[in-house]
Amino acid sequence: ARAGKRPSHYAGMVSLINDLKKHNSSWPFQKPVDPEEVPDYYTVITNPMDLSTIDRKIKANSYKTIEDFEDDVRRIFANCRVYNAEGTSYVKIYTFLTRGKSSVQAD
Repeated sequence: ARAGKRPSHYAGMVSLINDLKKHNSSWPFQKPVDPEEVPDYYTVITNPMDLSTIDRKIKANSYKTIEDFEDDVRRIFANCRVYNAEGTSYVKIYTFLTRGKSSVQAD
């Protein structure tokens, strides 16, 4: 899509990503995982995703469908569950952030 023409689901994506970014518990998901801090992360997680990457993709009109956007949001949390053991603080944060969040609908 051209930069000037935004999809009908644009406002919903912006709203949800801004809510997630502003949330106090979203800090582990704000930026890509630093391979120096977590050396084996990219060995375990082959398709990483984070909130800043999603935000950049929204602004670039990279999401052709709302499902593509939702897949990336879900990927953040799926990666969290794959990499971190059940019961860790990261998985608890994931559970808290996703409670009550379903899909984004077009206006």
